[in-house]
Amino acid sequence: MIAAAASSHDRARPGARARAIPRWFWLAAGLWLAWVTVLSDHSFWRIAQLKREIASSEHEAERLKSDTEQLEKQVKDPEARKFRAEEIARTQHGWAAPGEIVYRFRGSEPAVDTAQ
Repeated sequence: MIAAAASSHDRARPGARARAIPRWFWLAAGLWLAWVTVLSDHSFWRIAQLKREIASSEHEAERLKSDTEQLEKQVKDPEARKFRAEEIARTQHGWAAPGEIVYRFRGSEPAVDTAQ
């Protein structure tokens, strides 16, 4: 009975119902949400894109570091240096070891070394 009396009392006052949130607020909140997620330089989408670029760059840096270490080992090893020099002389310059016969065909050039 008390609840029924309270509800009839609330109906009597026109401003007693809960205030509705104005439409301009929802519009502003939607625009802000779009700005934060997609449009701004510091948006969630841009941050995710930058994280992917960083991961890719770190992977590339590790690969280059590994390649550099491998090349440094080749430079320090005298046997590897000798082999590499001979390989370059044969492929790029068409040289041959003593006693070898090199056959060249018209219109053909020495093979280009792709291991550089």
